[in-house]
Amino acid sequence: MKKAIAITVLTCLFLLISALVFVKYKESANIRLVEKTIQEAQAINANSFMGMEYLEFAGLSEEEAKYFNDDMPGSKVTDDGYVRGYYFKIPKDASDRRLTQININGGDYHVFGIRLGDSVEQASEKLKQRGYKRTKSMEDIYREGILRTRFQKGLVIIDLVTEMDSQIIKGISVLTDYP
Repeated sequence: MKKAIAITVLTCLFLLISALVFVKYKESANIRLVEKTIQEAQAINANSFMGMEYLEFAGLSEEEAKYFNDDMPGSKVTDDGYVRGYYFKIPKDASDRRLTQININGGDYHVFGIRLGDSVEQASEKLKQRGYKRTKSMEDIYREGILRTRFQKGLVIIDLVTEMDSQIIKGISVLTDYP
């Protein structure tokens, strides 16, 4: 009887320790992924002109931050109105927000030299050279006839927006996935 209790206690301790180790491992893996994302953001900012810096801090006070959430994020727009960015938390439990989504719909802006009016094929080659992998294309559910060709590297996503029957880029989005 004492042996059975001892084995049960040891098994429970083993399971508890294993769970704690797994949780710590998962947390540190997410931290590394966010750090790699910040490094990639630096490469994007150094080699692109978007009118704003990808993953820049919002710098909101605690009082200001109370007015924003994932349904109503803070935003930033270029003076000409062609680029809009949105602030979200990364990671989700962070205390401050970063510019995690940038949408380009006009002007002379570019991401890694990819501009509106370029072909998806040209852009695809540039992104592949930088380590991005093409994921699936998905139809935008809000506007019929729009195709988003998606490339991803770590948590960074670059969407190229075209019309369904065209390969000419009409919009570019730089987004952040979440671990």
